Amino acid sequence: MRFTELFIGDFGVFREEKMTDLDSDLIVVGGGNRAGKSTLMKILRYLPWGFPRRRGLLPPPVESYRVRADLVGADGDRYQLGLEGYGDPVLSKIEGETGKSARELYGGIDRFSYRQIFTISLSELQKVPPGIESKKDKQRLRSVLLGAGLARLTELPELADRYFKRARKIGGKYGRTDVGEFKSPRRRLESAGEKLEEALSQVQDYGRARDELEEVQAEQEELEKTEENLKLKKTRLDVLKNRYSSLEKLRRLEKKHKRHPGSALDLSRYSCRNVDRAEELLERSQERRREFERLAAGIRSRLAGDEIELKSLIKSFRERKEKITAVGEQLSGLKQRLEDYFQLKEQHGRRWKELKNKAGQVNSEWEQNLLNMMELETDSIEKDRLLRQISDLEQIEAEIEDREGKSEELKAEIEDLSLSRENTAGRRPAEINRISFMLAGGTLAVSILIFVFFSPAAALPAAGLGFALAGVFHLTAGSRARDRDRKIEELDARLEAKRSRLEKKKKELENLREKKREIQKDLNFYRSRLGLAEDAGPELITDYFNSLQNLQSEFTRLQDEKKTVKEKAERLKDELSGIRQLLKEIEKDAGLNLFVLPEKEELLIGGERIAAAAGQCKEHMEEINSLAEARRNLENLQQETAEEFIHFDPEEDELENFLQQHIEKGKEALDYKELSEEVKSLREQLRDALAASDRIRRSFQDFAAEKSSPGKKTDLLASFRSFSNLYASSDEIDEEYEKTRTKLKNLQDRSETLTEEKQKLKDRMEELSSPDRLRKAHCELDEARSKLRKRAESYALHKTVHFLLKKVREREVERAKKELLKPAGELLSEMTSGEYQEIKPADESAEIDFRASNEKSGVKKRAEELSRGTKEQLFLAVRLSRIREIEPPLPVIFDDSLANLDRRHLLGALRIIVRLSQRNQIFLLTCHPHLIRMLNDETEKGQYWHLCSGDLEKVAADELIGRLSETDF
Repeated sequence: MRFTELFIGDFGVFREEKMTDLDSDLIVVGGGNRAGKSTLMKILRYLPWGFPRRRGLLPPPVESYRVRADLVGADGDRYQLGLEGYGDPVLSKIEGETGKSARELYGGIDRFSYRQIFTISLSELQKVPPGIESKKDKQRLRSVLLGAGLARLTELPELADRYFKRARKIGGKYGRTDVGEFKSPRRRLESAGEKLEEALSQVQDYGRARDELEEVQAEQEELEKTEENLKLKKTRLDVLKNRYSSLEKLRRLEKKHKRHPGSALDLSRYSCRNVDRAEELLERSQERRREFERLAAGIRSRLAGDEIELKSLIKSFRERKEKITAVGEQLSGLKQRLEDYFQLKEQHGRRWKELKNKAGQVNSEWEQNLLNMMELETDSIEKDRLLRQISDLEQIEAEIEDREGKSEELKAEIEDLSLSRENTAGRRPAEINRISFMLAGGTLAVSILIFVFFSPAAALPAAGLGFALAGVFHLTAGSRARDRDRKIEELDARLEAKRSRLEKKKKELENLREKKREIQKDLNFYRSRLGLAEDAGPELITDYFNSLQNLQSEFTRLQDEKKTVKEKAERLKDELSGIRQLLKEIEKDAGLNLFVLPEKEELLIGGERIAAAAGQCKEHMEEINSLAEARRNLENLQQETAEEFIHFDPEEDELENFLQQHIEKGKEALDYKELSEEVKSLREQLRDALAASDRIRRSFQDFAAEKSSPGKKTDLLASFRSFSNLYASSDEIDEEYEKTRTKLKNLQDRSETLTEEKQKLKDRMEELSSPDRLRKAHCELDEARSKLRKRAESYALHKTVHFLLKKVREREVERAKKELLKPAGELLSEMTSGEYQEIKPADESAEIDFRASNEKSGVKKRAEELSRGTKEQLFLAVRLSRIREIEPPLPVIFDDSLANLDRRHLLGALRIIVRLSQRNQIFLLTCHPHLIRMLNDETEKGQYWHLCSGDLEKVAADELIGRLSETDF
């Protein structure tokens, strides 16, 4: 199984990072300290099981952990594994459906084993890694590292010790019966012997106990007859006591039932339903009548003073109902349109003032007459022309400045060249010849003087030296003169060229200045039309031109807005005029001044008054409609009553009086019915209570039998009433009940005492006539012997197992060491270059430790006796050996776990890892460039990633080495 893609959305320093195309089985991730390597290992470590919630174990997310990985399983299928927050991992098949879980994809390995075997940091290469503290965790780690076979074998000494301790607990060190668990069965054996002796001595007094039993039975039979009669009486009193209040209530209700006025009514005419219906109709009638009177009074008080005027008014409104309704529906829109019109008119006037103020700020003449500013064309063509001229002017001015600067430079260069020519002039050739002859003549004269006055021998060298100096001077001065002549000729040529260029620049300047004057002439036209001074700059002209363009656009828009305001005013006038006409017609027909209306000439100004009057008209119409609806509701209610109550006549009976009388009589009838039902129910309750149990029923049947002739059928309720007549009040009943209960209690106590005595006598007789005690004593004796025998067998078994386990371990441990740890020893030998060739477990079976040995030298060292690097190689070899054994091959993560190895041992470890990558996918996380260089030299395969502050980038091996070499660790 291997990863093909890893996406880290949110985890520690990682944000939306992706490792794609993981097509290699060896993946190297290089990065400096705090780059995120350990964080990446934690992601791969917990991905198949979910992230633990333990505080401080994982780096915090920004929002919530999000990780997703694409994998190829051992079956060759492609899967996607996703993890959100602290939830369970979700495994899905990229093509098709899967019934696997993430753990099943990883071959069923548990989280603990995967962490300790397949995710290897320096922490895991210690004798006891961090977090392994409890004995249980240490045992699990030992089992994980050694494998099932050797782990179980190393548990044999502990198992043998448990058997030895168990044997010692049973019988001590030597198996004596007076110590340990032998002690209790021995004591029970002695006690059983004593009981057997007692049972053999008890065979007397059986006849005396039988006589006493007959006397007790006779007395008890007499007591039972008396007790039964008292129980029946107590039951009757108990029922009367509990039902006395119900009986009294029944008597009161029966008297009230006989005298009730409802007994004289025809009960078939009244029911709960029609009484409720009558109450509902009465309430509705009263509400509708009050509503009708309220509406009528309101209309009279607001509009008319008497009935005739009200009818006329109602008629006027009813005839124009549709028009009034239409006006009412448009009323809100009319008010809004009026508000919008005056708001638009006000805004229009304000905008005109603002436009004039803006125009005056640009040109004072435009404030008086805005049409003047419309004379100048400001369309896009004209603006482009102005901008081109300004741009051309700026370009020409820049060129003029450039030409003037270059002209000044040429003038300065000409002056410098002229000065250089003047300074270059020197001696001419004729002067040089003259000086040379003078030097030669002087030399000759001096030589003659030396010859005459000093020494003839010195005269010749002096003459030679002088003539030589004269010759050198003549040659040197001549050569310099010729060089000066050539330099002067060059300077003259350069002066001529510079003067020619200067004339050309002057002509170009003149042409540019002419073009500038022409453009300035056009710009002066714009200055004049815009009211600007002649020295106004191009930027100011452009600003004024833009301002004018905006002003002209605003002027055109306001002209259009003015037309809109006028059109809205005309439409509003027409609408308001129609409403005013309608209201006037209503007032004319009614003969009343109902509304406050403006004159025709003031329609817009008085628009709000017209709208208010139209609203009043709508309200009056609604009131009139409500009044008519209230009248119809009253008529409908009368019809509804006549349909439901056939004895109601709408022409003769007044509705509310009829309903009121029906309600009063109905309530009497219903109350009488309810009282009858209550009396009947109470009688049934008493009968049910008297028949609730056989004892209650039999108690009153016996009482009735005492008061009547035999064979007559018993009425339980009548018997109950007859029994209650014996007592004048509830206090007498309570007093009689207590007396009966006390007598019954005394009888029961005596009966219980006799029962106990009878049972004791029976038990005594049975005990005397039975051999059970003898059998019991024999059983206890046999049981004690059996337990003692079992303890002896268990003691022998545990001692024997202890002896056998010690021998098995001694015989098998050497063979198990060679078979199970031999592959790990071979890996350690390769990593240490043969320095250590064999790994064996420590002598202490429960300890997580190993011994590394060299067969040649015979040296055996425990893990703590090894150097740090060798100890890490030992635990690494054990883990690599276990990785090769586990199926299916799972990804392995190394997090700088080779950091403490020197180059020779590091190379051996890398070679093993390269071989392992042929079976398992390897993630190698490191910050050391030399490790990557050695790995790249060892194998050509491999994929390299650079990690920096959570950013992952695929790079070449050389580039990764270079980046890590520059990193400050």
